Amino acid sequence: MNTRLPEQSGARGGRSGFSLVEVTIAIGIVSFALVTLLGVVPVGLIASQDAMRQTARSQIIKQISSDLGMMPFAKLGNYLASNQYYDYNGCRSVGTNDKIFVVTMTNALPSYPGSSNLSGLDERFKRVLVTIRRAEGSTNVESRTTLAIFNASGKP
Repeated sequence: MNTRLPEQSGARGGRSGFSLVEVTIAIGIVSFALVTLLGVVPVGLIASQDAMRQTARSQIIKQISSDLGMMPFAKLGNYLASNQYYDYNGCRSVGTNDKIFVVTMTNALPSYPGSSNLSGLDERFKRVLVTIRRAEGSTNVESRTTLAIFNASGKP
């Protein structure tokens, strides 16, 4: 009997599949890429959290600035006297569980070059120092901003 062997083609001699060396190299390349990507994840999370906090602080300052701009100067002392609490999104907190940011405001005397010569400046111009910090017992200040309020009407 004459058995005929199939013709061998290519450099591998008709065998299909990958060699052990090829598989090892492929696994090494993939694992190197995964380790690199996993190393970047914590940095991205930290940057994302910082961006969220900065957005919330901007929203808080925007709300306070709007409140102060619409408020008569006579009511300014009561508004500044108490702390305000805000949540993660920078919205005023109504419940006790979602107090994330504590905002403290103080009235600062306006002092600008030549302001000592201007009479009645205290009645028309106020400076408010806004301090934002985390509510969870941290004393670290996250943000400090000064807002200037001008009373164009001259009425208190």
